[in-house]
Parts: sequence; structure tokens; C-alpha cells
Amino acid sequence: MDLNQMINQVKSQIDFDWVGMIVTHNGVVRGTSRDGSKVTGLEIISVDQKD
Repeated sequence: MDLNQMINQVKSQIDFDWVGMIVTHNGVVRGTSRDGSKVTGLEIISVDQKD
């Protein structure tokens, strides 16, 4: 995985001017959820905006 390549791919999209930011998750997301179903994505519910 090349993070710079991924960012450049996002920037090449036609509506990139509407992007507020690009967020990365530096870690591992498990393959199954707590109820055993397959994980297909990550949803961020809250953000700590403290400086």
C-alpha cells in the first residue's frame, strides 16, 4: 500500500475541490464485527476537536 499513491488517486477525481480533508486510519480494522458479521467499512461517529 502506497499512501502517496492513494492520495494522488483521490486528488485526480473530478470533484476533488469539494474534499474538506483526507483522513487515514493508521491501524488494523478487524475482519469481523462483534456480532460475527463481515466488516466492510469504518464509520467515524465522533471526532475530538480539541487543540
